[in-house]
Amino acid sequence: MLLRNLSITRKIVLVIMLTVAAALILSGATFFAYDAVTYQREMTNQVTSLAELIGQNSTGALTFNDTNAASATLRTLKHNRAIVAACLYDQNGNIFAEYSRSPSGEGCPERPGAEGATIQKGRLHVFLKIALKNEQIGSVFIMSDLEALYQRRRLYGMIVVAVLLLSAGVALGVSALLQPLISKPILGLAAVARHVSEQKDYSLRANKTSGDEVGALISDFNCMLQQIEQRDGALQQANKALQEQTTVLQLILDSMVDGVIMADEHGKFVAWNPASTRILGKGAADVPIEEWPAYYNIFL
Repeated sequence: MLLRNLSITRKIVLVIMLTVAAALILSGATFFAYDAVTYQREMTNQVTSLAELIGQNSTGALTFNDTNAASATLRTLKHNRAIVAACLYDQNGNIFAEYSRSPSGEGCPERPGAEGATIQKGRLHVFLKIALKNEQIGSVFIMSDLEALYQRRRLYGMIVVAVLLLSAGVALGVSALLQPLISKPILGLAAVARHVSEQKDYSLRANKTSGDEVGALISDFNCMLQQIEQRDGALQQANKALQEQTTVLQLILDSMVDGVIMADEHGKFVAWNPASTRILGKGAADVPIEEWPAYYNIFL
């Protein structure tokens, strides 16, 4: 209800702002979702490639049961801050070597899971089989955090908000410049209609400034005013003629020596002359309604 009571100027600005905001939010949300999915897939591919590399470099350690070499291979992951933990499993699924970004931090699962990448509790888990001559000799597990993804989402979210605010400001300025093209003719039409209603001056005309639907409305409004003006003029002429006829009739009645009283279809006295007043001793308007039949007989 509050929106309906707003001025047309504010409604136009509001419509423009809501349209721009809806378009930007939809496009920003689409771009945001696309980037999030794409970057998550990219992160998954990177961690998977890293797991493959670790697996290839660990075949010798698994084959010769060299835990020191396996641990050294896993420690190379410390240069990647996103890696939370990593493990090598032997052929029987037991932990062979383990790496953790923090000694007291998160560790590896006790047993290897299904091969592939999953996201669990805000972490990216990648399990990959290690094979040598088409025979599985172990598995590798890498756990990565998603902080880079979350930072990217926050950055893109701020960019979307900034673009939305900037675009809203530009749209507000543009709407302030362009909305008079629509609101000014309508407000002018409303002012003419108000003046006609208050002053009963049907000679006024609204100014037509465009050839669109608003211009057509103004043309129709002016045409209506013209028709009303013509009918009002004809009515005034008819009233003037009637008044002239009434005046002539009254002069005739006043000059008659006989009493004349005129009644309407309901028997009510509507006109009389001075002679009738002399005969009645009173004006016809002073005759009580119940006495009219008696007076009818006098004049019949």
